[in-house]
Parts: sequence; structure tokens; C-alpha cells
Amino acid sequence: MSVPISPPTVTDYQPSYLPAYLSNGLVGLRVPKIPLRDGLCIVNGFAGMHPEDRVESFASAPYPLAGDVRLGGVWLSDAIAHVTFVDQHYDFACGELITRLRYVIDGQVLHLEILTFCPRSLPTIVAQEIRARVAQPCEISLRSAIDPTGVPGSCLVRETVTPGESLPVVDGSLRWASLGNVTTCGEAYKTELLGASEPDRQVNDHDIAAPLSTTYTFNAQSGQTVILRQLTALVPSVMHTEPEREAVRLIHLASQRGFEMLRAQSHDAWRDLWRGRVNLLGADTRWQAMADAAFFYLHASTHPSSISSTSLFGLAD
Repeated sequence: MSVPISPPTVTDYQPSYLPAYLSNGLVGLRVPKIPLRDGLCIVNGFAGMHPEDRVESFASAPYPLAGDVRLGGVWLSDAIAHVTFVDQHYDFACGELITRLRYVIDGQVLHLEILTFCPRSLPTIVAQEIRARVAQPCEISLRSAIDPTGVPGSCLVRETVTPGESLPVVDGSLRWASLGNVTTCGEAYKTELLGASEPDRQVNDHDIAAPLSTTYTFNAQSGQTVILRQLTALVPSVMHTEPEREAVRLIHLASQRGFEMLRAQSHDAWRDLWRGRVNLLGADTRWQAMADAAFFYLHASTHPSSISSTSLFGLAD
């Protein structure tokens, strides 16, 4: 099998571009130009009331792979004008999106490479890795979060402890009710920091309306690369009556496998899917690229674990 044709790497992100669509058939993400903020998430089986038509419709869930970066005492989210988009590449062969950014504050430079994917071996899980490389010695903070900002609905449960356990199994979990309380969705996340010495770790365990977040602060040396990994599980109430509890169990399972194994298993799953690739004989590359895109998005939107049909007016249209 020849390698499937992926979209060209984006180096000049235009306002008319749709955010990249990532999915494993159970969780669907729209990942924007800056993946750490303003993303969109839907979950197969999670539904809510349409705010205008007042009928049942697909519902957005709190974004499961949000985050932030602080350099020179300034959070990236407060200084978007200081962020330069370098490029974004979507690899259809394995369903991974890689975004590169440069953040500059008062002469301090931070290079960011953000890997985002939806594992097919554990389809309730979404995964993200932030690689941060500094140009000079400085103090930086890296944050992972589940962000409900702007999402219609309400938070019913928010926990940073694990009932029955002396130590938390995950960084945090929540149960989110859709608009109209049609269904609920449980989310839980766990983080891992690699490459930093003695980081200060803070988990936001305050207001129920605030994003769940974990922040690592540390001193980095010139040229040092630090990696922050986040795994988040999303479970709709149609799959489990206590979705946030099940999300905690699934994150525990995912963390036992580990980030690298989940990534390798997802690569293997996509490799098997691409064995059914449609090869167009006699057609030029343009037509094969369109056939590959159709094949990819069809399989990205479906999974044997899906309990509901693909949302017609969801992320895949």
C-alpha cells in the first residue's frame, strides 16, 4: 500500500479555514490554529436542546484538551498577539495533528510543538502532547485543562479527589449537563510532565464553574525541551449512569498503557484501516487525494464502539 495523501502543511492560516477535524468515532474535536484554546468537542451520544429550535440536537462538551503557557510572567491566553503561527500538519496515515507555534515576550522566546490525536484503541480517550523549548534560561509554566468556557449547559459535579482512594487517581473529573438537561457527559483527565527538574505542581480545586486545570511551573535552561502530556476520557450518560466515575476508570486504564503505547496502538489501527484504501487507476494525484480524504473522514467519524449514528449537523459535515 502506498502512503495516503495528507493535506498540504498549512503555513499561512487564513480566517476562512475551518479548524482541523479529529475524531475516533466516539469523540470529535475541532482543533483551531492555537490548539490550547477555543476548541470544540462533541461526544457520540451526548445531546442537548438546540438554543433556538428548542429540539434535541448535538451538544458541545467542555473542551478536553485546553491549556495555557506562561513566559516572562505573561500567560499566552492574555497575549495572543505575541504568538506566531509557524505551521500545522495533519497526517492522514495515523490521524495526528501537529501544530508549531512561537511565543515571544520581552525578548524571551518559547518554541511550542503540539501533538493532538484521538486514539482508536481506547475511543473514549483524547490525547495531547506539548513540547516546549526555550531559547534562554527562564521560568515557565505549562497548563493542561478541561475548559467549559462558553459551552451551553452546567457543571453538576467537579472533583479533584478520588472517593475511596487516599491519593487521587486522576487530576480531576466533572459531570456536565447539556442545555435542557437532555443528557450528561463525564470527563476526567491526567497529566504527566517530562524533562523538568522539581516542578511546582498546582491543581485548580476551587470554584465549580472554573476550568479543571493542572499547572507545572519550573526553571528551564537554554535549549531545554520539556514535555507536558494530557489524557482525557469522555463518557456520555447513555453509556454509563455515572459517566464521570467511568471516565476516571478509563483514564486509569489509559495511563497504565501509557501515552506512547496508546499512540502506537492508534498507528496500528489506522494502518489496518488503510489496507482498504481505494486506489484510483489512471487518475491524477488530485483525484487520489480527494478519495483519500473521503476515506479518512468516513473512518474517523465511525467506530465499532459508537452507540449513536454520526451527527448529521455535527463536526463531520
